[in-house]
Amino acid sequence: MTKNAEAKQKPIQRLFEYAGNFKYLTIASWVLAVISAFAALVPFYFIWCLIKEVLRVASDYGAAQNLAFYGWSAVGTAVLAMLIYIGALICSHLSAFRVQANMRSQLMRHILSLPLGFMEEEGSGKIRKIVNESSAATETYIAHQLPDKCVAFATPVGLAILLLIFDWRLGLLCLIPVVAAFAVMSTMMGENMKKKMEENQNSLEEMSNEAVEYPITIQHAYGETVIEEKPESIVAIAWGNPDVPLALGVVPTGVSKTNFGPVNEDGLLPWTAAAFEKLGASPNVFSDTDGWDYEAISDCAPDVILAAYSGFSEEEYDMLSQIAPTVAYPSVAWSTTWREETIVDATAMGMKSEGEALVAETDAMIQKKLAEYPAIEGKKAAFFWLSASDLSTFYIYTTLDPRAAFLTDLGMPLPDSVAALDNGKDFALTVSAENANQFSDVEIIITYGTDELLTALQADPLLSEIPAVKNGAVVLLDSSDDLAASSTPSILSIPYTIDRYLEVLNAAAEKAV
Repeated sequence: MTKNAEAKQKPIQRLFEYAGNFKYLTIASWVLAVISAFAALVPFYFIWCLIKEVLRVASDYGAAQNLAFYGWSAVGTAVLAMLIYIGALICSHLSAFRVQANMRSQLMRHILSLPLGFMEEEGSGKIRKIVNESSAATETYIAHQLPDKCVAFATPVGLAILLLIFDWRLGLLCLIPVVAAFAVMSTMMGENMKKKMEENQNSLEEMSNEAVEYPITIQHAYGETVIEEKPESIVAIAWGNPDVPLALGVVPTGVSKTNFGPVNEDGLLPWTAAAFEKLGASPNVFSDTDGWDYEAISDCAPDVILAAYSGFSEEEYDMLSQIAPTVAYPSVAWSTTWREETIVDATAMGMKSEGEALVAETDAMIQKKLAEYPAIEGKKAAFFWLSASDLSTFYIYTTLDPRAAFLTDLGMPLPDSVAALDNGKDFALTVSAENANQFSDVEIIITYGTDELLTALQADPLLSEIPAVKNGAVVLLDSSDDLAASSTPSILSIPYTIDRYLEVLNAAAEKAV
């Protein structure tokens, strides 16, 4: 089963797969739980019959009939209801134990297939916690919560029936407050309650932020940066970094002007400008096109400077560090992925857990969107830079570049011919058109340009032999369009343009053979 198919499954369907034939025990537990709920109400019927008989004979209690029968029937059905519920729990526990065991076995098989570096990076404690606690939570859900839910649904229905048996007029009268209670509860659970819950969640998040242990140490290409206390004034420079605090609901005191794409009068891309507007804040923007504006950055009095995705020199890093603790790129210039950028910048803000949650949410959204474009999956795609005026050479973005990395996020593996160029140091490499024949496995090309570029490529005797060019499976990103700017993704640009990006990629995928 593919990941997309798994994502479409309901949780209970996934649990049934883990349960195998034991899933019938889960279903049996539901049935028995409902029966036990109804059986637990039967004693009240016999008690009612007993009381009715006593009232019938008034003070002549010796004339009463079947009192012992009603009494023992009440006791017997109460015991029977208990035994049936125990049977329901036995069935649910047997199924839950099998699901837990199968989940742990499958997890361990998957872990054994992972590279050794994964364990070193994540830590054995974290992995053990996932394997043990997550499967244990599943056992609790199947063994206890599901039968209890069945009882919770069945009991009100049984009570309504019982009331109608006692006296239909009294039953209907008793249902009035029930209906009124549901009406009041629905009102309570409306938008006002949603707003209150959001406020409560925000308060909890703020408390969590305050609980972060300081100092925070972040390793990067130029050593390490130590942040002594939670930063209040945050400056975010270079590409995409301003989007991280904005996505986390924090307004940076200063941000870099964007120098590519459809920027507004403030020099901001649409998704960044929209985030400022949503937070009700006006941006403080400075230009770094001709070098860092150290004076403008200093005027912001920052507590931290975010630049997890950047490419400044060590000398520039030292200058920025004199102003405030500066978070540089992890290892190679301009090679930080959107996930790394988000988590590293969030960590520097004292909001690592929130950043990780945001990444997980975005990943889930990407997978959901991908399910709508099946033609994309498995197509080998590469990101090129070409000029219609000179096709003798061109650039190919390597696995280090976030543009190329994002294509793999979208289910499009990097062609082997492109992966082979990766030297571990450069995010882009110059290639001669004479070597175009080596890219025979490139099914889709993404590049900046217009239809003029595609016409020139298909007319070129060398480049036209690349399958993507030959089939017209070339995605052209106009520099004045959102997609061109969002091809180097950030935590805000992805949800803003993902639908359009997938549409153009899918159109190219349908042309690829």
